[in-house]
Amino acid sequence: MYLAWITTGMKYFNKYCAIILLTLSVNLPAEAGLDRYTLLEKLDDWIIERKIDSLSNKIFCRASIKSHGTWFASRVRLNQSDKLVIPKDLDQSIIPNEVKLQEIKRVLNLCRKSFLYNILD
Repeated sequence: MYLAWITTGMKYFNKYCAIILLTLSVNLPAEAGLDRYTLLEKLDDWIIERKIDSLSNKIFCRASIKSHGTWFASRVRLNQSDKLVIPKDLDQSIIPNEVKLQEIKRVLNLCRKSFLYNILD
């Protein structure tokens, strides 16, 4: 009898603790990727970043190989049309292989497709 009462009490306790934790976590600010680019995924040397425009709810994604300097000045990257861009001052021999470029393009398309990102799609 007492064991059943304790077991039932623990079920309710766990349920209410979960509800309280969920309520607290929903109220915490979550601004990752909102109006600024944030890291979404790393694939070898490549980084995939995403930004969600809070006014239009549009998704913007970009891919680059991180190196020294600023985004436009020194990174090998894919432009908005998924074309490879290699800055003039960098060694042109660092062109990624085609298989890797196709994988990066696939991940960028997944990023742009939905607010929910799943690399396994």
